[in-house]
Amino acid sequence: MNWTPLRCALAAMASFAFGFDLQAQQSCRMEPPAVSAGQIVVKLDCQSGKPDSDRFAYPPGPLFVGLTLFTLASGSATGDAEYSDYDGERARQLHLPAQEIKTTASSSIAFKFTPAKHTHFLVAIWDVKTPCKKSSNEECPSLGYTLGRVDAGGLPMPVDVWPAPVCDVAKLGRRGFFAVTAKEELDATPSEVFQSFRTEYLTNDCWTYDSKLPGRGMSLRKWRLAALRPS
Repeated sequence: MNWTPLRCALAAMASFAFGFDLQAQQSCRMEPPAVSAGQIVVKLDCQSGKPDSDRFAYPPGPLFVGLTLFTLASGSATGDAEYSDYDGERARQLHLPAQEIKTTASSSIAFKFTPAKHTHFLVAIWDVKTPCKKSSNEECPSLGYTLGRVDAGGLPMPVDVWPAPVCDVAKLGRRGFFAVTAKEELDATPSEVFQSFRTEYLTNDCWTYDSKLPGRGMSLRKWRLAALRPS
């Protein structure tokens, strides 16, 4: 992920028309990935039925699982971290080739890589993969495709992501946070979001929410990264 990088590599698609029949989909959860030297195994636990507090409604697929390795220039290499294009810190990133997966049953996939100075990683699941040609504006990553859809402001909308974002959908919805973000761009000035929802803005990772979307149904303004080495 590279955020022009990150957003372009994983979410540089125009928004699609929504309207999924969520109750007809599999309900899945992403287990904490198993990390070892040179390998990260991602497991999906899926079952038929409605979503619950642990599972989200996934589309039947194919889905595309992307994994990015980060080398953060500052901070601890053994603890989780946050990352956003708006933070100012540039992190070296290595996008591993996406792997296709279906949700008709529980399954696992392994990402292999050469251990180096990477400090953190991020797993994201997307429902769109689009070929592109490398360009000078870096809107097409070196892998030759983009993954995912974006919201009206260009923020990525993965089906699921690990580490899980901090976003209390019910609470934010009740307070009117999503009603405002649906009509305001991130970092707008003046900002009704920042004036009326300063605490919510600073303490959650999501920006918009649409219950008709598959998976978590949200767009993300920042990512959580998992440490490659245990604390």
